Amino acid sequence: MKDSSPSASPTTPSRQWGLDALRGLALGGILVVNIQWFSSAYQWRGLPEPSFVGDWDVACRWLISLFFEGKFYPLFSFLFGYSLVLQLGVNATPVAVSKARRRQWALLALGLLHGTLLFPGDVLLTYGVLGAVLLRWRDWPVTRRIKVAIGLWLMLAVVYGAIAVAVSAMGELAAAPSAKEFEQALAQAHTAQLALSEGGWRMHQQRVVDWVDALPNLLLLQFPSTLMWMLLGSAVALSGGLRASLGAWPLRRGLLLGSLGVLGAWLYARGMVATDGLTQLIGVWALVALGPALSGAYIWLMARAEQQPQAPAFLRPLAQAGRMSLTLYLSQSLICALLFTGYGLGWVGQLTLAQTLGAAGLVYGLQLAGARWWLARHPTGPLEALMQRWLSRPLPPSP
Repeated sequence: MKDSSPSASPTTPSRQWGLDALRGLALGGILVVNIQWFSSAYQWRGLPEPSFVGDWDVACRWLISLFFEGKFYPLFSFLFGYSLVLQLGVNATPVAVSKARRRQWALLALGLLHGTLLFPGDVLLTYGVLGAVLLRWRDWPVTRRIKVAIGLWLMLAVVYGAIAVAVSAMGELAAAPSAKEFEQALAQAHTAQLALSEGGWRMHQQRVVDWVDALPNLLLLQFPSTLMWMLLGSAVALSGGLRASLGAWPLRRGLLLGSLGVLGAWLYARGMVATDGLTQLIGVWALVALGPALSGAYIWLMARAEQQPQAPAFLRPLAQAGRMSLTLYLSQSLICALLFTGYGLGWVGQLTLAQTLGAAGLVYGLQLAGARWWLARHPTGPLEALMQRWLSRPLPPSP
């Protein structure tokens, strides 16, 4: 990538269908991962779900770990950083910066509500916080953004690698938990599952507890990895855009990237089905150190697909979904809550993993069809329209 200052013009200020298609693809991958946490309180705690049985569920668990977990939120984060550059425009005027700050406040509010009411694994709160950080760094050149992103990646790889080495040196800690500890964890998961199936106040209490429990992972892993991808996305936008940078990579480089990513995904999947702590930690390290390669390969494949003559028609449903990403992301949680909690059908703990993935495919297909229907009648999604109205409100006068 060539160096560039933030005043360098991005590819184009208009809507880019390739970015929307990548965003639509990410929505599908995110749903496949997130629906598991709605369908089972055991999954959220890393425990075996009693209803997940048989060879089909084992195969589905491997498939999700290999190609989905930890692979699609990075795409969202990459696109967030990329889009922020486009939103600020060529010169990042004070008006554009003020609107961007207002957008971050809206994401913070939505993320807090989403995380405590519907889905503890919410990412909008993270985007609201880190988007404000990225705004403060808007004058950074491309090379600095890339160096800091690489530094964050190395920091995570080294920290999680050191943890795995320390556990290996203390062999007794790498053993499986005691029977008593395992029974206590199962009892807690069972209590949580009952609360979700009941709905009402108990369910919301449990969601708040789960959200608080997720905060350490949010601070230690999600924040630095998300910031890394945001910086990379903004760097690509400032370097001429997706097609001019990653799309120009030769085939051998993309295949090498994908091969490293698949290796890391295999180690991670192996760790997710293991019972000893060391193998699990090695899997997490592989996700942190090598997982970004597979996410990068997905982005590279989309950049290449965008260059094909038939690509726009082939990927149009994904691009339409990407134009409504905020609406579809939040509606996924609402639909899953209606399917799995006491507010709706109460299917939590009642479906196998294969059936859960079937439900995810059905929901995603309906979302693609719904996005096509809606955009044939409206210029943008409903929540995107509300966001535009919020951003178009008059700014307060400067002091």
